[in-house]
Amino acid sequence: MNGLRTFLLALLFCSGAAFAENTLKVRVTDFPPNYHLDSQGRWTGYSVEIASRIIERAGYRPVFLDQPWERGLRSMQIGTLHYMTNMSKTPERSEYIEWIGPVYLDEMVLVVSKDNKNLPITSLDDLVKESRARGMKYGYQSGVFYSHEFETRMKNDPEFADSFEAVSKGELNYLKVANGRILGFFESRIATAYQIRHLPAYRRLAIHPFALSGSELYHGISRAGVDDSTLAQLREAHRQLESEGEIQKIIEQYY
Repeated sequence: MNGLRTFLLALLFCSGAAFAENTLKVRVTDFPPNYHLDSQGRWTGYSVEIASRIIERAGYRPVFLDQPWERGLRSMQIGTLHYMTNMSKTPERSEYIEWIGPVYLDEMVLVVSKDNKNLPITSLDDLVKESRARGMKYGYQSGVFYSHEFETRMKNDPEFADSFEAVSKGELNYLKVANGRILGFFESRIATAYQIRHLPAYRRLAIHPFALSGSELYHGISRAGVDDSTLAQLREAHRQLESEGEIQKIIEQYY
């Protein structure tokens, strides 16, 4: 009897391990159209759909974990999270992340209230001038890469850095602008256009003509949490879906 019990426990353990090996943990948060919960409590959005198609084509099942951006990065470093979307490729991140893509192109646009849509801003220097003239700062999300020029100014120009205040979640910037607490912030053009079009609380906002340089966005794979064989399968799945036009079809649904 003891031998049978040991065998059954071993079988259950092996089955559980095999099941775990067939899942990949994907970072999400409530930020449509990238990710949001539908009426059935399921995660959806173009980032969710693209990641799901890649993971499932590779032979795995996605498991979605709601985490703030910076916590997601820390989880990727130690391997407790396997997959993140909408990432800019940087040397620092490449130390612990492998890359799939680029998956699509986007740009960081300046988001302001409708009343400020014509602010005289055509450069990063103008951001500082308007901040000082109006006595208001801009918002930015900690851990997000905006552009090489922006990051350089934030590190080396105290006056520029002092024109911004940090938030842990990107959606807080939308609310701060809508309530007149900050002058503006930079965010994805695709996400912002969707938010303004679909969410009544954001209809007082507008996309300003000034934008940072466009960037290629990737999906990141944790080096600590995903082995080389799985990484190769994911890259091949992305290549197939891209050549079939499936990824572009998903993105176009959200424009």
